[in-house]
Amino acid sequence: MTLVRLAPSLVLAGALLAPAETQEATADKVPARLTAERVAALPVAQRPAWTAYLEASDAARAVDHAALDRELRGLGTNPLARAPLGRSMDPWLDKGDAWYASDEARRIADVVISYQTPSGGWSKRLDFTGGSRQPGQGYSAEGDWSYVATFDNDATTTQMQFISRVFDAAGRTTDRDAFERGLAYVLRAQYPNGCWPQVYPLAGSYHDAATFNDDAMANVIGLLDAIAQGRHRIVAPEQREAARASAARGVACVLAAQIRVDGVHTAWGAQHDALTLAPVGARAYEHTGVDAAASARIVELLMTRPRSDAAIRAAVDAAVVWFRATAMHGYAYEKGELIARPGAGPLWPRFSELRTNRAIFGNRDAIVRYDLSEIVPERKYGYGWYTTSPARVLDAISRWQE
Repeated sequence: MTLVRLAPSLVLAGALLAPAETQEATADKVPARLTAERVAALPVAQRPAWTAYLEASDAARAVDHAALDRELRGLGTNPLARAPLGRSMDPWLDKGDAWYASDEARRIADVVISYQTPSGGWSKRLDFTGGSRQPGQGYSAEGDWSYVATFDNDATTTQMQFISRVFDAAGRTTDRDAFERGLAYVLRAQYPNGCWPQVYPLAGSYHDAATFNDDAMANVIGLLDAIAQGRHRIVAPEQREAARASAARGVACVLAAQIRVDGVHTAWGAQHDALTLAPVGARAYEHTGVDAAASARIVELLMTRPRSDAAIRAAVDAAVVWFRATAMHGYAYEKGELIARPGAGPLWPRFSELRTNRAIFGNRDAIVRYDLSEIVPERKYGYGWYTTSPARVLDAISRWQE
């Protein structure tokens, strides 16, 4: 196993609206929640944009709640009925053109649109195979107001892609309207510094962090790129320009968030504080660290851009150096177990400690652990602690560099 020890100080690239600041390795203490109190502590010139953002988030949340409150009053019932739990929309995103013109595709599109929140997004892990959302039924399968709405687990971006495909085949106004509401939601959810939270309207806690975990920001920027490039015929030219500008700001925030150690760029965390862009933890077992899986997807996104852009070239090249330095050889990860196996690899810990690059793990007690054997079965086998994702980058990098 290769272990690279890095220098003790950690310096983060500055947020676009905030100065760069030094972060110690105890970055779990950095608050992830975006609050009015934190915004009030910003330099005067930076406050208006963030204050307006918080106000818009509050207004969007009020709209969502008011819509369901009206339904419940009309029914004379409470509480909400939870939405049905489902799986990924991926199987519906690669059908042939003829299928998107079918009655089945239009029926599914109607169900998808019925779960669009008044603010314009979607929750995650919804079942769209059944009937449409009924009055008094919530928008989330996770809980009454959990992940309403979100970019987590491919939510919102995949619904928009599917609706766009159905529109291309059928040309329905309802699909266009839903897509446009979704695009407006994506643009509103973008932070003043160009990043996106996991959940919008803001839900507090780590959900407010700029989220690279589960490819959330990469998926959003990828969707905006596709819109800007005209691959979604559902949008008007002015919307393409808005998408292009939003994607460019998103990429700038990605570059600003890249972790630096003693002035040397490495990769990215799963979440970064919205204001400082310092890496932060999330759930109790997800500690602050470099996230190899999220970083791989970010680099793949950056590699879709011209190598002639010096900032992008530097970010990609630095991340590749980090991937190569931290790659583990001679190990396989199968069914929750790390197994010594000659010739296996490369493999990366999902989370690496900021200063040392040691693999870090966690149970639900929020204690950092360095040995997978110390993780209880529920977390050991219920979470992916190692990843091969950076191998895709290493396979492709020589072609991109040329």
